[in-house]
Amino acid sequence: MKNYKKITVTGDSHGENVHGLLMAKEESDYYVDCGDVCNSDDYIEKNLKDRKWIVVKGNGDDNSNLKETESFEVEGVKFFVCHGHNKDINNLTLSLEDNSVLLMGHTHHYEKYVMNNVLVVNSGSITNSRDSYYFGTYCNIYVYKKDKRVEVEMVTVSMESLQNGMLEKKGT
Repeated sequence: MKNYKKITVTGDSHGENVHGLLMAKEESDYYVDCGDVCNSDDYIEKNLKDRKWIVVKGNGDDNSNLKETESFEVEGVKFFVCHGHNKDINNLTLSLEDNSVLLMGHTHHYEKYVMNNVLVVNSGSITNSRDSYYFGTYCNIYVYKKDKRVEVEMVTVSMESLQNGMLEKKGT
């Protein structure tokens, strides 16, 4: 029996249907999309909401019925999800509890840092990374029950494999 819960986090897919690929590749307890799904509400309902995804509205999701923020708790660790395009991250982290985790997107850059005792994670973009033309990024987060420890693993994927309808990891 595993001693952790796994959360797969992505964002900024901009209309690419990567969610089923992620679910097939990553056996996770939770799946999070930090916005800019840029797809129809019908797609979101059928492919995300009905399949245990936590999804927020990004600046490219103006016509969707998604909420701008979501929060949830895993193994005693609190998570807050937003796209980040209309948030002051410093003020937002000040409003969150110490040792919580802020998941966000918008910049298309993978980032992981601590601000005001809050772990801030931006998964980058799985389809349109601003870090490279050749790979996209998402991340897996592991929350350990015993000590509430949180580990973040960045995963890079080949853009070529995504274009071919596959999800080939390039390493971590």
